[in-house]
Amino acid sequence: MELAKAMVLATAFLFWSANQLWPKLPQASLFNDVAIGLFVLDAFLAIAGRPPAARVSFFPESSRGAGRCGGGCGCARCNG
Repeated sequence: MELAKAMVLATAFLFWSANQLWPKLPQASLFNDVAIGLFVLDAFLAIAGRPPAARVSFFPESSRGAGRCGGGCGCARCNG
Protein backbone atom coordinates (compact mmCIF):
# COMPACT_ATOMS: atom_id res chain seq x y z
CA MET A 1 0.00 0.00 0.00
CA GLU A 2 2.85 2.40 0.80
CA LEU A 3 4.37 1.78 -2.62
CA ALA A 4 1.06 2.60 -4.29
CA LYS A 5 0.74 5.84 -2.30
CA ALA A 6 4.31 6.80 -3.23
CA MET A 7 3.59 6.13 -6.90
CA VAL A 8 0.42 8.25 -6.78
CA LEU A 9 2.36 11.11 -5.21
CA ALA A 10 5.25 10.81 -7.69
CA THR A 11 2.82 10.79 -10.62
CA ALA A 12 1.06 13.87 -9.23
CA PHE A 13 4.37 15.72 -9.07
CA LEU A 14 5.22 14.64 -12.62
CA PHE A 15 1.91 16.01 -13.94
CA TRP A 16 2.37 19.20 -11.96
CA SER A 17 5.91 19.66 -13.30
CA ALA A 18 4.70 19.01 -16.86
CA ASN A 19 2.16 21.78 -16.38
CA GLN A 20 4.93 24.10 -15.13
CA LEU A 21 7.36 23.21 -17.94
CA TRP A 22 4.91 23.44 -20.84
CA PRO A 23 2.21 25.96 -19.84
CA LYS A 24 1.32 26.80 -23.46
CA LEU A 25 0.45 23.27 -24.50
CA PRO A 26 -3.26 22.64 -25.00
CA GLN A 27 -2.98 19.76 -22.50
CA ALA A 28 -1.47 21.98 -19.74
CA SER A 29 -4.79 22.49 -17.97
CA LEU A 30 -5.43 18.75 -18.16
CA PHE A 31 -2.01 18.09 -16.59
CA ASN A 32 -2.91 20.49 -13.79
CA ASP A 33 -6.32 18.89 -13.22
CA VAL A 34 -4.80 15.40 -13.09
CA ALA A 35 -2.13 16.59 -10.65
CA ILE A 36 -4.73 18.13 -8.35
CA GLY A 37 -6.84 14.99 -8.48
CA LEU A 38 -3.86 12.82 -7.59
CA PHE A 39 -2.86 15.13 -4.73
CA VAL A 40 -6.41 14.89 -3.37
CA LEU A 41 -6.31 11.10 -3.74
CA ASP A 42 -3.00 11.01 -1.87
CA ALA A 43 -4.45 13.12 0.95
CA PHE A 44 -7.47 10.82 1.16
CA LEU A 45 -5.27 7.72 1.30
CA ALA A 46 -3.14 9.30 4.02
CA ILE A 47 -6.20 10.13 6.12
CA ALA A 48 -7.93 6.80 5.49
CA GLY A 49 -4.77 4.87 6.34
CA ARG A 50 -4.34 6.42 9.77
CA PRO A 51 -4.91 4.22 12.78
CA PRO A 52 -8.07 5.17 14.67
CA ALA A 53 -7.41 7.75 17.34
CA ALA A 54 -8.41 7.26 20.93
CA ARG A 55 -11.83 8.70 21.60
CA VAL A 56 -11.33 12.11 23.16
CA SER A 57 -14.16 14.06 24.68
CA PHE A 58 -13.87 17.68 25.67
CA PHE A 59 -17.09 17.36 27.66
CA PRO A 60 -16.72 14.40 30.05
CA GLU A 61 -20.27 14.72 31.34
CA SER A 62 -21.70 14.17 27.87
CA SER A 63 -19.87 10.90 27.24
CA ARG A 64 -19.82 9.48 30.76
CA GLY A 65 -23.23 10.51 31.98
CA ALA A 66 -24.35 13.54 33.95
CA GLY A 67 -23.05 13.80 37.49
CA ARG A 68 -19.87 11.84 36.85
CA CYS A 69 -16.60 13.61 37.05
CA GLY A 70 -13.98 13.18 34.32
CA GLY A 71 -11.16 14.47 36.52
CA GLY A 72 -9.43 17.80 36.78
CA CYS A 73 -12.62 19.85 36.91
CA GLY A 74 -12.14 21.34 40.37
CA CYS A 75 -15.09 19.61 42.04
CA ALA A 76 -14.95 18.10 45.53
CA ARG A 77 -14.24 14.64 44.09
CA CYS A 78 -11.19 15.90 42.16
CA ASN A 79 -9.88 18.10 44.93
CA GLY A 80 -10.42 15.85 47.70
